[in-house]
Amino acid sequence: MKRPPVLPAASSDSSVPSAPSVPAAYAISPAVTLNPFAARALHDAEDVAFGPRRLRESVPVLPQRFRKCRTS
Repeated sequence: MKRPPVLPAASSDSSVPSAPSVPAAYAISPAVTLNPFAARALHDAEDVAFGPRRLRESVPVLPQRFRKCRTS
């Protein structure tokens, strides 16, 4: 992705003060912002894809497992 150009500072004769310019080396990459969202989307997609199989395999075992815990 192409970074936006750094805008030059306003001339000193301007009556409106300008914000300090940030060098392009310190600009934040869009990947820093989008990476957590992409990771969360991938995690949610994995839950949707593999959740039903895990439930089918785990639900019949759960009562037996809890029965053992109560008797111990």
